[in-house]
Amino acid sequence: MRCVKHRLLWGVVLLVGVVCFPLKAQVHGAIERVDSLLSEGSLAEAATLIDALQEELGDKKQDALLLREIKLSFLQGDPYTALARTSGLSKKSLKKEEVRSLLAALLYHSYRFEDLSTLQEAPKGKVKSKGSGYFPKRLLEQAERAERLVESAQLLEVVDSFTVSHLEDLRHASGLSSEVGELSFGTGAGDYRYTTALGFETFTHRIGDDGKNHIFYLKKTATGEVLEERELEELHLPGGEYFPILRQDGQSILFASPTGAIDLDLKTQENGDFSEGIGGLDLYMSRRDPHTGKFQVPTLLGMPFNSPSDDLILLYDDFYHVGLLVTTRFARKGFYNCYRFVMSESAPPLPTNDYELKKKYAALRPWRLTEQHTQSIAE
Repeated sequence: MRCVKHRLLWGVVLLVGVVCFPLKAQVHGAIERVDSLLSEGSLAEAATLIDALQEELGDKKQDALLLREIKLSFLQGDPYTALARTSGLSKKSLKKEEVRSLLAALLYHSYRFEDLSTLQEAPKGKVKSKGSGYFPKRLLEQAERAERLVESAQLLEVVDSFTVSHLEDLRHASGLSSEVGELSFGTGAGDYRYTTALGFETFTHRIGDDGKNHIFYLKKTATGEVLEERELEELHLPGGEYFPILRQDGQSILFASPTGAIDLDLKTQENGDFSEGIGGLDLYMSRRDPHTGKFQVPTLLGMPFNSPSDDLILLYDDFYHVGLLVTTRFARKGFYNCYRFVMSESAPPLPTNDYELKKKYAALRPWRLTEQHTQSIAE
């Protein structure tokens, strides 16, 4: 009798194995498909598949699916919702190194820079990595720098915002006058070109002799005679330089330089030469020496011009007193958020000394906060 029971038990186990293992393989394959869609930027398809899996599995695979939902929210341009969703992760999942890296990136993009030092402490039983600690040292240095920039952030009176999927759409979408000059973008990294309104000065970025991207300058006469052509070596930064713009004063140049993107897995923080900014591409400014014609040492711009995301282009129309900031902050993957703002002669101070409120002005999320000031923040 006992042998018969054992045979029946093993028969049930084998039957369950035959039925369940294919299902497990299907679920694993579906989750891999979600990861692939997120990587490709096919966010709508990824969201549909996640919803279908949630309905099919219920509480099973909760952490695996929730992690994908968190990444989806981030890639949709909403790190705040992504961070809030991490509260549903299990304690076991929160101890994993890749999940803690994800938390670090979400904290950073949600402007909670001061919380990274607490997260830096390794969970019980975890061994910190050699040298820099649990997270890359560069991330903590950027967080400290970002905290200081929040404190000194200025008020930016944004009057409009719009989104573009291609930078070449900027001219049509921005409505800026031709006096700001002409920008052209190609398909390659070296296809960018900026020419002043009069057409005498042209700035490009392309690979230099050191293998990094740098700014090159060309000056011509009205008849096309070349007066000066050179690489602007005085503007060199460790990460290289991109998207140069000369202001209408003819003396101030604005450009971007890579600091090292704060990706969800923090991988890009490990290697490479980066400039000392706060994340992604950061905006810098330099002024031309009227005596030598060379530009001075570039300085990092503060918030809200810079952010944890890519801040690529800053344009000023001095005649009409408006500016344009092009950034990937709070933008869906593959898109750019553009903020049109009113220029002032001097940077107006924020209407608050509260650090938490300052962060919302520094982030420009939502942009209408700059219209309604403190009352809007309180609401």
